[in-house]
Formats: sequence, structure tokens, C-alpha cells
Amino acid sequence: MPEMMGVVENGILTIDSLSKSFGKLQALSRVSFVVRQGSITSVIGPNGAGKTTLFNVVTGHLRADKGDVFFQGNRITNLPPYRVNRRGLSRSFQIVNIFPRFTVFENVHASVISKMRKSSSVVASLQKVGIEETEQILQTVGLSEHARTTAGTLSYGDQRILEIAIALGSRPELLLLDEPTAGMAPEETHSTVELIRRLVAELGLTVLIVEHDMDVVFSISEMIVVLHQGMVLAHGKPEEVRRDEMVQNVYLGEELDPSRKAVP
Repeated sequence: MPEMMGVVENGILTIDSLSKSFGKLQALSRVSFVVRQGSITSVIGPNGAGKTTLFNVVTGHLRADKGDVFFQGNRITNLPPYRVNRRGLSRSFQIVNIFPRFTVFENVHASVISKMRKSSSVVASLQKVGIEETEQILQTVGLSEHARTTAGTLSYGDQRILEIAIALGSRPELLLLDEPTAGMAPEETHSTVELIRRLVAELGLTVLIVEHDMDVVFSISEMIVVLHQGMVLAHGKPEEVRRDEMVQNVYLGEELDPSRKAVP
């Protein structure tokens, strides 16, 4: 695959002038930004801003009309999802996406074995390796005690954590999480945020998140990308985004910047 010229130093994912339309609706319009390796970056914006479309184009679930996606300097634009995944990108979805009739262990084990991509003649010899890796992942995310539980009977919060565990089964370098705390109780949200931090610190992952909970976004993110009507409205560190007047006007509102209320 061709390499991108002038890749930003320490950039693991580069979005370059990405555009996508659905008929007359321009869902993404020349979106560009870079995700630094080892960072947690959040993508925020009003409903319909293009956040999930962006994830779907990056991971190959939708084809880009224009522009490019580069992962570790290599062009991955419009590769099918399985090839994107094999490059080292894995994702969760906005709606829980698990095998509800499988056990928790079986859900993760299937992902681990799939990543190995071995022929049937050696599957038997791989089973032990796959089991050990699956057990380690479940321990990492805190689901070991639920290993034999049918996935569909888990609490909603644990099902979301299971999704992350399944994503880890493919040994990603970049993890894309679409609304990872949506619908969670405050305690579950806190646990999920701490898990994401641990994955970055202990496994060296890079994480790109779409999230609506601003408390989560501003507590966890090193960089924030703000989308509005399919375009990048702002891109910077949390405090830079928080102070951005245009972002305040179209999305965040005055509650995130109490000092603005004193301005006539």
C-alpha cells in the first residue's frame, strides 16, 4: 500500500479531507485531523454531525467519496472491514453488538481465534493458546467471574464492557469506541472510563471515542475533535475546545463555561 507523505510525528491515524454524502445530504465534508499514538481522542458534536459516519468510513463499513484514511502511514481508504481490522484497528458500535446466546467466554474466544487466521489443520493446537489469551482479556476488563454467563443475560453496562473485550481479542493498536458509556449508570460510567485509561496505560493502546457525555469527554481526552454539519469545527486540547466561542455557540452551551454568564 502506498505511504502518506509528511505523516505527523507520532500520528497513528490520519484523516485527510474525508468526504461522504448520502444523496443530497453531506454527512462528512473535507474532515481532517490526526490521532497521536498512545492518546485518547474524543469526537463530539450535535446529533447528525457525522460522528458515526466518520467511524464507519474509517473502518470500511462505508466507502468514502473523497479523501483518505492512513493508519501508521499506510493508506487504508475503502478497505473492507476485515482487512482494516487485520491492520490493527478494532471498534465497538453505538448499539450493543455481541452474540447474546454465547457465553461471555465464547464471545471473546471467537474474536481471539479469528485474529489468529490459522488453517483448520492446526486449530486444535491453537485452542490452549486461544483460551489463555481469552482468559487474560476477561481478567483485564473485569469479566472473569462472568466467563460462563450467557452474554445476553449480562447487565447493559457489562454487555458494553464485553464489546470492548471482543474488540481486544483482535489485538488492536487503535481502538474506536462509539458511545461506550451511553445508557450507563454513573458507577458503570466511572468504571468504563477507568478501564479505558488502563487499556492505554497498560496495553499501550490508542483510543478514539465518540461520546455525548461531556463529563467523560473532558475528563478522559487528551485531544477533542468537534464536528458540526459534517465539518471539523474545532480540534485541540480540552481547555482550548472548552474556550472556543464557536463551539460554545453551536454545541457545548454556557454550562461548560460559567464565566461567560457574567458577560453582558
